[in-house]
Amino acid sequence: KPIVRPKNAGKRGYSTDRPPREKKRATIFFEDEISLSTQGTVHRTWARVGQRPRCPTLGRKRGVKVFGAISNQRQFRFRVQTVYFNQVTFTEFLNYFRVQVDGHVIMIVDGASYHKGPLVKDFLSKHHKSFELEFLPAYSPELNPQEDVWKTFRKNHTHNRCFMDTNDLLTATRSRLRSLQRSTALDGVFLECQNYFIQ
Repeated sequence: KPIVRPKNAGKRGYSTDRPPREKKRATIFFEDEISLSTQGTVHRTWARVGQRPRCPTLGRKRGVKVFGAISNQRQFRFRVQTVYFNQVTFTEFLNYFRVQVDGHVIMIVDGASYHKGPLVKDFLSKHHKSFELEFLPAYSPELNPQEDVWKTFRKNHTHNRCFMDTNDLLTATRSRLRSLQRSTALDGVFLECQNYFIQ
């Protein structure tokens, strides 16, 4: 008896049709991470003619890590920590985020390995009715508006600034990110990256 391939079969003979997905009203968030150092970052600045600007440091490089996510509804959420990025801390961020944001959420992330670990899969299974994780193409930071948030934050709060120690940096980072949430500094980011979002 001859084998009949379905009209919608792909190259391997599998059906290329996907079952229709239920339409839901969702908030779309783009997520990314940033590492900040006590030594800050050097950037162009102004100074008196003949006087070279200085930024004294203690010579000890320490840092904090930040998870952040920006939405198509002018929302920005973040979580600051002193430990490395891994699936444990990413899952902790997702749990914190889930408490902070209501409704159905689609979060778009890059392909970092800790975005795909078993703990993350367990979280997605537990919240499958209200939370989805989608992935950007590889090596495409230009497609992630959260990158623009980090650029704005560095420009306004960490360029040409140094911090005494990790606690100083941790306190300053949390305070300035909260200030960024309430300020108009992100208006340009929201306006510039509207084409990233599905309306």
